[in-house]
Amino acid sequence: MSFDEEHLDDHHDCRGEIKRLQESEELAWGLIANAYGGDWDLASEASGWKAAAECWRDAYFATLPSPPSEMVEKP
Repeated sequence: MSFDEEHLDDHHDCRGEIKRLQESEELAWGLIANAYGGDWDLASEASGWKAAAECWRDAYFATLPSPPSEMVEKP
């Protein structure tokens, strides 16, 4: 195997790992978003769950790419 072929294999391995991690994040978000039947206000404030879920949500959304401007609905 040449250096270029080996480098390409490493690139494909990395892309597969990135895809797996992105899918795991999407699954985690689905679980978190639907906790308490999707009504996070049902969670006890004392548990700190809602604040932690909001923090995770905000960090997760910050990693998502913005849609192209032509796809954003204008007011």
